[in-house]
Amino acid sequence: MKTLPTSFWIALAILGLGTGAYAQDTNSSSAAAQPGVATTLSAAPEPLPYGVLDVLKLSQAHVGDGIIVNYILNSGTIYHLTPNDILYLRSQGVSDPVLNAMLSQRQRAEAAAAAQNAEAAQAASAMGSAPAPGQAPTQAMPSPQDQSPGIITPPTPAPRAWLKVGASIP
Repeated sequence: MKTLPTSFWIALAILGLGTGAYAQDTNSSSAAAQPGVATTLSAAPEPLPYGVLDVLKLSQAHVGDGIIVNYILNSGTIYHLTPNDILYLRSQGVSDPVLNAMLSQRQRAEAAAAAQNAEAAQAASAMGSAPAPGQAPTQAMPSPQDQSPGIITPPTPAPRAWLKVGASIP
């Protein structure tokens, strides 16, 4: 039996690997291009919005929904979720109550800010006229006549006398 040169086997291996990879690529792209074929979202959308990763960690650690919802409510974070973010979180097992809490956090923050602004406006109207925006409120200094006469000022201390070392006291 005649042996083939080593270079032949190397060339055959290179050609065989290249055609196999090409065939594999065309098969995977044709499956993704077919309409009606469902694809799952397995990788996280990059990057996840601020605070979402913390909620995902809690959910994957099987922390209860009530605790995660309380964490969301007390965090003060407004979650900017896109549809892809929601689909990814659902595929990772995040429950509907947790997603609803994340989505409604913006409304709660806006309502709290509006209530705080209304309270500040009410307090300003109770004080008289509100200062212009960007201007610090001013208060009038009390005049000396407004001070009560019962205030007693402490007496000034007596001057100190110094003795020279070796001097006699008269």
